[in-house]
Amino acid sequence: MPVTPPATAQAPPEPQKEDAARKASVDTKSESTLTKAPSQEALQSHSSPVPHDAPLGWLEFAIWFEPNANRLMVHIVRAGQLPPMDMNGLADPYVKIHLLPGHAKSWKLRTRTIYATLSPEWDQILPYVGMAPSDLIHRTLRLRVYDEDRIGAELVGECRIALDRFAAGRKETFLVPLQKAKEDEAAQEMGSPDRGKMRLRLVYHSSRQMLTVTVVSCAHLLPMDTNGFSDPFVKVQLSGDKRKWKTTVRKRTLNPEFNEEFHIPLAATEHARRRLCFEIWDHDVGKKNDYLGAVTLSATVKCPLARQLWSEVFSHKDKAQEKWLPLQDQLEPSL
Repeated sequence: MPVTPPATAQAPPEPQKEDAARKASVDTKSESTLTKAPSQEALQSHSSPVPHDAPLGWLEFAIWFEPNANRLMVHIVRAGQLPPMDMNGLADPYVKIHLLPGHAKSWKLRTRTIYATLSPEWDQILPYVGMAPSDLIHRTLRLRVYDEDRIGAELVGECRIALDRFAAGRKETFLVPLQKAKEDEAAQEMGSPDRGKMRLRLVYHSSRQMLTVTVVSCAHLLPMDTNGFSDPFVKVQLSGDKRKWKTTVRKRTLNPEFNEEFHIPLAATEHARRRLCFEIWDHDVGKKNDYLGAVTLSATVKCPLARQLWSEVFSHKDKAQEKWLPLQDQLEPSL
């Protein structure tokens, strides 16, 4: 009796090819969602094949710096092989990122939570605004994956990336295993309190002898309210002038956008002995407003960036000059 040969079993796909195809698909998807990302030639990948020996799982993300917009961009793509954290054998993961050193709430950003999964896909971009290239030097980005619970959250694992090399504007992608959290929180987050920054645009109109001042925005302000935010507004005054100008209040934010313009009469011959003062406050109802910081512009202030901006406004009349300036503890006296 003839024996029918068994059907030839189809060979399973090679795991490496399967992983490569899957990663290529994800990379294509993530690249299409990046805003103003550098060209493909500038892309440098530090990702490796999806690790199979990562007990805490792995995280895929991209980082790049936009010098023209003063933004550090972090694209959280996905995670995988996360350990089960809940009784149903799944987890409710989200990612929290933190610029170190720094303790202000504005240095901490997070993704949305994706429920009931061990392989979440966020595809979410988290921007840090008001960042200069010098702000990346000796700074570290910490990325942590958490499991959200009804009360609080449980840490799954973390990874850390030094930011010095991103100052040149290049983009890098990473796919790295999560590690156990380091026990150095106090040391990493120590440092001088950072009050944040203010972005100003000034132009001196020589024909009208008028200084036009635009309070553009602020970034990384200190939280002064119990909700972890502030309600900031800015006061503007020119020394020797009793008048004061004030922006509107921006509610519940540490990175307010104002874009409010003020016109201040000023003779060009007087700018060397005048000071333009900006104070930012947290607006409170029924009690005294909280002080957030100050910027002083004059020819003799200690802050070199403020001194430079004031000089450029009057050396390049009728042309707008714009800068990010650090907030000081108080208005600077003239030297």
